[in-house]
Amino acid sequence: MLIEIELKPNDSNAVPLPMKAGQCLVFSCWTYHRSDGNHSPDRDRRILFIRYADADAVEVYDNGQPRLGRVVREKSRIPEVMEFETNL
Repeated sequence: MLIEIELKPNDSNAVPLPMKAGQCLVFSCWTYHRSDGNHSPDRDRRILFIRYADADAVEVYDNGQPRLGRVVREKSRIPEVMEFETNL
């Protein structure tokens, strides 16, 4: 069952956080956030996405497609995850 949540943020409450090259920001995935475009002139911005969850906890994003990543421990019972792991 897919439940759509529509947020209408009030940008007037936003707190900008300018950062310099080499700095990083760590926050919970439950923190409402956004980022403007990458202003680095010569390379893409990096991201490290880590989460601790059950092997069968699969995030679903655009068009109902699962967002897959390597399962470090245990085995998933979800066919798309099992196929993804097999092809790594």
